[in-house]
Amino acid sequence: MRQFDFRTLFAVPLLVSVAAACFSGEGRLLEPGGTSTQPGGPEKTGHTLTFVTGSALATALGWNDSAVEGVEVVLQRGRDIRQRDTVVTDETGTIRLEKMLPGEYKVWARRNLTEAEQATAQAVGLDVLALGYGAKGNLPAEAVTTLSPDQPGSLVISESYFSAKWTPGVGTYLFGGFIELFNNSDTTVYLDGMIIGETWPWNIEAGAYGCAYFDHVRNDPSGIWAHFFEAFPGTGRDYPLAPGEIVVVATDAIDHIALMGEGMLDLTDADFEFTGAADPDNPAVPNMVNVGI
Repeated sequence: MRQFDFRTLFAVPLLVSVAAACFSGEGRLLEPGGTSTQPGGPEKTGHTLTFVTGSALATALGWNDSAVEGVEVVLQRGRDIRQRDTVVTDETGTIRLEKMLPGEYKVWARRNLTEAEQATAQAVGLDVLALGYGAKGNLPAEAVTTLSPDQPGSLVISESYFSAKWTPGVGTYLFGGFIELFNNSDTTVYLDGMIIGETWPWNIEAGAYGCAYFDHVRNDPSGIWAHFFEAFPGTGRDYPLAPGEIVVVATDAIDHIALMGEGMLDLTDADFEFTGAADPDNPAVPNMVNVGI
């Protein structure tokens, strides 16, 4: 795995009893069985996105120009993975999208290099396996986007899972998640003292947390608000992670399948587990250290 020039985001789900979106405007929610008095529906639009790379890199790869053909572009509207489309760029590095619903999209783009392209780059001293890009926002009508080459990095989040499971008569179970970290560098990384934090990813109103509160959280000039910070134990060199190795930090390092059934994971063999006020503790798995809530 290599690291592209974009960030991996993750969030632990929040359970709320009553929630409404924090937005401004004159919209209203319809009552069950009601109908809208607004004419028409949402206006769908077209978009033209072109993907290129730097001219020097294109030359090093043996290409005639900077346009990148064969880029796999994945677009996801909102949080629903069912609203995900995959399009491949043509010989001009372009995709043309028609009748796209308005809203915020996540866009991932990736082009793996062929063995011949890798060899051409290596001949001039470049170690490149793929080109990539990632962003989130409203789609522009037209845009030219530059793909970045992969490069050796450091410690990255390679996988995360924090889905909730609802069980009738029991409630929502939130404790079967984990984070997987990957050493993407060419040297050993010592985890001792490194901190994992969870930000405020929600944009909802619930109970004591009104929209004004979340405006303050998002726009506070003093810093980034977070739910918790937990650090890896150790005194400096107790927990080495060699190049290419992974480490799993579980919410609770137990067999969640035995506890909650199908759809859960057995995290008994996790490398670390987060702390909690009254959660189970696996004595065979080192605990993270709470350094702030």
